[in-house]
Amino acid sequence: MLRVKYMVLLLGLAASVSAGQGGADNFDARIALKVVDPEERPVHGAEVTARVPYWSVDPYGERIREVVRQTGPQGGVMIRGRTSGALEFDVDHPAYYAGSWSFAFRARSVRQQVVLKPKKNPVPMIALRKVILPFPAQGEPLGFDLVKVDWLPPHGEGEVADIRLSAKGRHASESAFRAVMQARFPGEHNGILPMDAPSFEEKSSLRSAHEAPRKKYRRRQLFEDVQEMKSELSGPPPGGWYFRIRSRTDDRGRVGGLYGKIYGNPVLMGAEKPMLRFEYLYIQPEFNSRNVEFDPSRNVAEEHVLERWHKSRYLDVEKP
Repeated sequence: MLRVKYMVLLLGLAASVSAGQGGADNFDARIALKVVDPEERPVHGAEVTARVPYWSVDPYGERIREVVRQTGPQGGVMIRGRTSGALEFDVDHPAYYAGSWSFAFRARSVRQQVVLKPKKNPVPMIALRKVILPFPAQGEPLGFDLVKVDWLPPHGEGEVADIRLSAKGRHASESAFRAVMQARFPGEHNGILPMDAPSFEEKSSLRSAHEAPRKKYRRRQLFEDVQEMKSELSGPPPGGWYFRIRSRTDDRGRVGGLYGKIYGNPVLMGAEKPMLRFEYLYIQPEFNSRNVEFDPSRNVAEEHVLERWHKSRYLDVEKP
């Protein structure tokens, strides 16, 4: 199935610039939005919700005007009015994943392309919005079961060491620390792979690709948490991570396994008593399926995650 995209062409024509209040300028703008697919064919029926800020004298301050339009047969909508030079907008269509954007503009002509991804084949997944677990010990590699979401014995009830994590922290002050976490994936074909950070054009509620990559997984990755609640990674921060676990090779040399994704970075919080945190962890429970397009109405987390976590403050199952 071809990957379908939206392309929105924004044309902002600013005229009649006048001095506003508080150092801000209002001006008349005409913003033409056009929604097309990757073949540049117009998309009819996409809903565009735009929020246009402007400065008001009475009452004084910034105000927001909301405009809702549906694209016509040629894929276009027009937004007119006074603005302080910024735009926030959402584009939605039943057959595609919604997206949201915001940007400032002052030029007479502004062109901006945005991309939304199609709903291809959403599937059941183990989907956890938040996982926060105490890190049992520092300095030694500890096995962690990603499917059960627990440490291996004697620290937990996990069964398979999908990943081995080791932590080391140093406290500099009450508000500053440095905590490092080394992730190692046992097995020749298991590992982790950075997800491309979405560009401005590609902001979508589906942040990943529809399928996890087939190869190039790393068996080791270093994560670093510097200062309280601030996560940093050696190298440019990615949009997230794909991973492959429990892999095996068939008699024809083809590699299969369980695939999944993490949005953002796994974080080791704190130094003296570190906590392991995942946010938006997804696992495809069907062996050798690389489909990571989650269907929120079919979350199978409670069928796989240990029962003691079902109502725990440490774990939050993602719901539709």
